[in-house]
Amino acid sequence: MTRTSWKKLAHPVGLAALAAATLLSACSRDEDLSGPVAKAEPQLQVALEASRFDAAPGQRIAVAIVGMPRLGALGAIQGTLRFNPSFLRYVGQDADREVSTLVNAGAASRGTLAVVTVNLAAKPLARRTAVLNFEVLGGNYASSLTYELSAAASPKNDAQYERAQFAGTSLATDLVASDAAKFMTLQDWATAVIPEWVDSRNGKIFGVPGELQSGLVYGDVSLDGNLNAFDVLFIQQVAANLLQPISGTAAPDRDFVLAGNVSPANLPGLGEIGDAIPPGVAGSATNIDTRSINVFDALDIANDIAAFLASQPDPTPVVRSIIPGREASQFGRPVVTVSCPILASVTWTRSNIYRIPSGATPLDNCQVGTNDGTGSNTVLTIEAGTRVEIDLNRTIVINRNAQIQAVGTVAEPIIFTSVVQPATNGAWGGLYLNGNSSINNGTATSPAITGRQTGGALEAVGEGNTGLYGGNSDTDNSGTLKFVIIEGAGTIFSGTSERNGLTLHAVGSGTSIDYVQVAKGRDDGIEMFGGTVDFKHAYVDESWDDSFDWVAGWRGRAQFLISRGCNTGCDNGIEGDNFGADGGNVDPEATPKSAPVIYNATLLGVDGTITATTGFHGMLLRQNTNATIRNVLVFGFKAGLDIDSTGQATAYTGLPVLGRITDQLNAGTLSVRFGYFGQNTADGDADAADPIGLGAAPYGTHSGSNLEAIYIADGANNLFGGQGLATAHLVDPWSAVPDFRILSTSTIATCSAPPAGFFDAATYCGGVPRQNTVAVNLPWYAGWTLPRN
Repeated sequence: MTRTSWKKLAHPVGLAALAAATLLSACSRDEDLSGPVAKAEPQLQVALEASRFDAAPGQRIAVAIVGMPRLGALGAIQGTLRFNPSFLRYVGQDADREVSTLVNAGAASRGTLAVVTVNLAAKPLARRTAVLNFEVLGGNYASSLTYELSAAASPKNDAQYERAQFAGTSLATDLVASDAAKFMTLQDWATAVIPEWVDSRNGKIFGVPGELQSGLVYGDVSLDGNLNAFDVLFIQQVAANLLQPISGTAAPDRDFVLAGNVSPANLPGLGEIGDAIPPGVAGSATNIDTRSINVFDALDIANDIAAFLASQPDPTPVVRSIIPGREASQFGRPVVTVSCPILASVTWTRSNIYRIPSGATPLDNCQVGTNDGTGSNTVLTIEAGTRVEIDLNRTIVINRNAQIQAVGTVAEPIIFTSVVQPATNGAWGGLYLNGNSSINNGTATSPAITGRQTGGALEAVGEGNTGLYGGNSDTDNSGTLKFVIIEGAGTIFSGTSERNGLTLHAVGSGTSIDYVQVAKGRDDGIEMFGGTVDFKHAYVDESWDDSFDWVAGWRGRAQFLISRGCNTGCDNGIEGDNFGADGGNVDPEATPKSAPVIYNATLLGVDGTITATTGFHGMLLRQNTNATIRNVLVFGFKAGLDIDSTGQATAYTGLPVLGRITDQLNAGTLSVRFGYFGQNTADGDADAADPIGLGAAPYGTHSGSNLEAIYIADGANNLFGGQGLATAHLVDPWSAVPDFRILSTSTIATCSAPPAGFFDAATYCGGVPRQNTVAVNLPWYAGWTLPRN
């Protein structure tokens, strides 16, 4: 579908001040600004001008930010003005009906102002892009004034600058300080720019990133059905860090993540099915962590408004286009009842809602492919934006040799949820993938499959009668899950037999899993039973057992994980076992051993009182599991780290003398390094299940319950306990619409780089990047995960 066909031809505009606006631009387009330019003269110079160099203490001066592009003019500019706070005190600015300059003075006491200027009429900015007023306190104040550019653009946003030469501060005798200057709030700007503006929300009181609203267009940040200067002002506030970008926290009724993130356009496509790079993703990268909010977004929206009102050609290919999934045809879709089992390949499209009816008992499955151990090569394909509703007692099982190809987009994720809304924990059984990869328990009866594997390897039957899994094809391919939400899943049959949100039974490394959310689960969020499957960008929210769980010899890789618990019985952030039984006569030496490699995880328990039945452990590692875990943040648990063993140097019935988990710690085959612990009752769990140290130093010589304390205190592991509340380090982790980015002011430092060949070379701690206060970054989960309405 072409971009033009998405356009909404008429859209109300509430800004009379822009009615007569015209587009003026003298900026040349003959420069390639995408890479280095080998020219002696800089493309853009920025200077400061001061009204006086000799003002006495108590007097006011004006300071102008002057933008001087080598060719043409500027339409928007964003940067940081710095000064010595012992010499100057910021007092404010005057309002302008056409040019808005938003100033973040939160760090003014430290001599820093974030300044974002946009011409709301899409005209060129004056040479003096902004004028700010200061009170002189003393000293050589002029010499302390400097400016650092973050971003600037021509009036049509067809030339962009992210670097500039600072040309110093000069005296400007025609510049006059204002006695009426003041701190300008959003309401001040709204009054100055849109005095006739009236809230037209029609009773709507809450918006979230990725809101599902019929006809919602790019640029309508306020979600009110109008494009006006207020949308531009909101974007400016985010760019200046006056509002957080994750809607629903500091900024309800706003959607900066999808509706406001319009630049770069990344033609062709609007983020619909088949569009390789959606709007807002920087450069040619496909990782949506490269999205940011800055003046480029604000200027595109301002340009569209001005052109629309002047009946001029549309200068912005994204703004005013309907966001994919918000077309009228996506509301009131017909319901298609699914007949199970699914034995022939089929495609489910976004034009329907697919409903799987209730089963007679909790053991009922909706099987894809046959459950006879050989499979049928059946493929279930699900289009982006498709909604699948499952009724009580039903579980979707992708059998061995069948596949699921469920590929959503950031604007249109695929949603598996309950028929009954709102979905509650355990409303249906969950999504199961059964593969042919190797496991370390079961019986040696796996079938020989032509072209796939030889027979005679270990296989097992899934909990709750969810089918056979296991074999010896570690590169097995069970399909693709991308931008997928699993909501309200899980079933508990007994204390040791449950169904999870997403279960990966012996799934092989040929399977692709990326951008997955599991929300409101009854048991574990994501559990791996053996296999070699990799996954990344996984977010588990409020599952009533463990968020991430492995058993039976899982040896995959994972990166960028988020776990958030609850006060209603949620358990561990990570639980790792080798053999897989919760207790009894188990074999911790079973092979292949569990040995995942995990980088970048944010693990959150509960915000509040931690009891014996809530917020168990950030990481529970036991049964001689191996694992490499790096770059973790662990807050809000009874214990951040718990290392247990099912036995010491004694024999179980019929089994040889077992090794100790301390042997894995000493050898480094089990290691947790580079992490921060806070808001936990204890950073390390001191309990009777710790193995008594009987081996070599450093971890085999302890007295029993002090193992975790010794491990965390070992400087070689780079683990830091006692870090205080999560809110001291993360932007807004406990909100209904959370923001898990590390605060720019946090003391959490850089962590460890993954090995060469790993997914992404991220060196930050936790599952999302640190807050960027210059080009405001949007984390990978924003705009497509729940809650959405």
